[in-house]
Amino acid sequence: MTAVLRTPELADVRLDDPRLVAATDRGRGYLLSLSAERFLHEFYRVAGLEPTTPEGYGGWERSDAVNFRGHTLGHYLSALAASWASCTDETSAAALRAEVRAGVVGLERCQEAYAAEHPRSAGYVSAFRESVLDQVQGTGDSDENVLVPWYDLHKVLAGLLDVHAYLGGRLGTRALGVAVRFGRAVHRRVAALASTEVLLRTEYGGMNEALYRLLAVTGDPRFREAAEAFDEVELFRELAAGRDVLPGRHANTTIPKLLGALARYRVLTERPETQVGLTAEQRADLGTYRRAAEQFFDIVLRDHTYVTGANSQAEHFHAPGTLSERAARQGVRGNAETAETCNTYNMRRLARGLYELSGDYRYADYDELALRSHVLASQHPERGTTTYFNAMAPGYHKVVHTPDTEFWCCTGTGMESFASLGRTLYAVHDGAPVVTVDGFHASALTHDGLRIVQEGDVPASDTVTLRGEAVDPAAPPEPVTLRLRLPGWAGEPSLEVDGRPVAIERDGGHAVVPGFTEGSILRYRLPARVTAHPTPDDPGFVAFRHGPEALSAGLGPADTDAGEPTGILVRISDHDPAAQGVVTTPAGTPVDEFLATDPWERLPDADDGSARFALRGTLDADHLEWAPHRLRWDERYAIYVHVEEAGSPQALARAERAEAEQARAAATVDELTTFDGNNFENAKNVRTERSDVRTHAGRTGRGAAQGGWFSVDLAVEPAGTDLVVTHHRDDAGRRAEVSVTGAGQDLVTVLEVAGDGADVDGFVERIVPLPAGEGTVTVRFAAPDGPLPVVYGVRTVRRG
Repeated sequence: MTAVLRTPELADVRLDDPRLVAATDRGRGYLLSLSAERFLHEFYRVAGLEPTTPEGYGGWERSDAVNFRGHTLGHYLSALAASWASCTDETSAAALRAEVRAGVVGLERCQEAYAAEHPRSAGYVSAFRESVLDQVQGTGDSDENVLVPWYDLHKVLAGLLDVHAYLGGRLGTRALGVAVRFGRAVHRRVAALASTEVLLRTEYGGMNEALYRLLAVTGDPRFREAAEAFDEVELFRELAAGRDVLPGRHANTTIPKLLGALARYRVLTERPETQVGLTAEQRADLGTYRRAAEQFFDIVLRDHTYVTGANSQAEHFHAPGTLSERAARQGVRGNAETAETCNTYNMRRLARGLYELSGDYRYADYDELALRSHVLASQHPERGTTTYFNAMAPGYHKVVHTPDTEFWCCTGTGMESFASLGRTLYAVHDGAPVVTVDGFHASALTHDGLRIVQEGDVPASDTVTLRGEAVDPAAPPEPVTLRLRLPGWAGEPSLEVDGRPVAIERDGGHAVVPGFTEGSILRYRLPARVTAHPTPDDPGFVAFRHGPEALSAGLGPADTDAGEPTGILVRISDHDPAAQGVVTTPAGTPVDEFLATDPWERLPDADDGSARFALRGTLDADHLEWAPHRLRWDERYAIYVHVEEAGSPQALARAERAEAEQARAAATVDELTTFDGNNFENAKNVRTERSDVRTHAGRTGRGAAQGGWFSVDLAVEPAGTDLVVTHHRDDAGRRAEVSVTGAGQDLVTVLEVAGDGADVDGFVERIVPLPAGEGTVTVRFAAPDGPLPVVYGVRTVRRG
């Protein structure tokens, strides 16, 4: 099926919204502060070439400890190419192109040198040796310290393809040449595998999507075969059937898989010649890949998404109906680890692909929410650096990466997001004079000789004006039909055409206006109000939006430089326990009745013209100022708050839970509650043999076959520490041998899982007293006489 919509070229969209212009400029400035040659440092070393810089970058790009090196160069090339495509300043455009050229030529040199030294691996180009690919596919060992090699390589391939798509010309052709040779090397490697089962256990990013993109450009069937090696077909079938199999899955490992599923469907149906070699059954099954992407999107939006359009906690999807639990009551600092920015970047890409394919306005609705409430809220207004997590619970602040020493995954996707902010504002219909307007920001689209100029400041102001201009006054443009999105947040839209009110002609989620041309003027009114958005699992845990923009309340500066480490070299916000997180209504005024009275007062607008609000009629929150969350920088904030009636049972229960959580946090020395085979486990130096990650009731744990084991490093304190291990009652009767070594410890004991004392989800804690000691201990769980009972959490706590 051919797509019904096409996204315009970035060069055809002019941004006039001062917020988007400033964010684009900050992003471009950050790109130009970096160096392709420094990113290439490790690539040169692997290729046997002398690096051109004294050192490479650090952080996730380091080589002397566990890392993700190579991934940022790919993001960087994608962002440079997109930024170049939309740049109107000749000096900046030349500088961007120079960095693109350095990156492409450097990769080309590395690829040629590696092929000369390793002719059987011709085409391979990487910041690490191939042995780590042997390791993750189960055919060899490696002493490399790269955590997720295919993930890193996917970014490089995607970057090369973006250079080809955006820049074209000789440089684009060179980039495509590197990509083609690399794709052939990938094909040789995966075609030699009897099974990809082991390979698929380690995060591989969107390798399937990138290889399908390469297929679309070249038509080479080898790239389809290579892409298929990274397709998790059984997952796609489960999702296509509408089953939510997401709880416990690593979110940003999963989303790119579905981008790949959608790419397979689109490439093979839009270019039928790429189906050569498929069986009739495989051709008939192509719709499964589209349905999987559609159902996945709907499941994530329905059951796993916060008010900002973001999802996940500690990088994972969890059980439906646990958004409040995961944001406000998850571990010592788990509630700072909600809303990974990478996920939103990829969900926006998925939404756009589905929108192009279907024209369904729901996908554009999501994109608007995610852009305004998460993406624009993720970039520091002065530094241009971006967030990893965005805490949904009150009392936290935003933490952004350092400019050149961290390079998180969200650093790379942040580069890309702010290089293409105009990408989803408009869509065009190939073969028909129709333009769709979905993003309400001051901007202009040039299309077939017509310039559509949009003015307005939605939602602070409720009116959007659209004017038609001829690009060339000597060549009058043909009229087009405008399709204006009817946002779900707008009260009752109204429309004026050339000064006359007209009834809105609706087609699905769009207003249809024919005959728009040079001299046409439309005024489109989209009234916005503040709406409440409680979490499904806790109606008293509530966030608010003004139109499409999530609001947050300012809670004061309270040491916003403070933070805590998590995962591998990631920093998160600490929590201010004194920050206000509760809004109390008077006794006798239930929460739903209070919110139904529209208790909002609009305050004078913020300095940038954004709307600000205050709640009125509360016992303790009338002083709070609420504004779009994108403005909330260098201060603590509340997106979600506990709204409760004074003295109600809900208020008392929430206070008891908060007291218990504070006591747990105060007692905890160290813990691991997210078993992911990835970032979080590596931060605790997890080591394994015949062990794998399991999921149950939305939680991840680690088990092992008989004779297998895993270990984790945790801190202890000299005053006395207990080890607390979490199992599930389903494993009752199974035994685990627990040994503790280090920091003066030498303990071996056997735990037998019991079913009594379990919580409502069946999880049960067992306590192991530890000898006195200080420092770090290694806790090893072994399976002596059967499968290891799955460990869902392990922590050290202060005794007494």
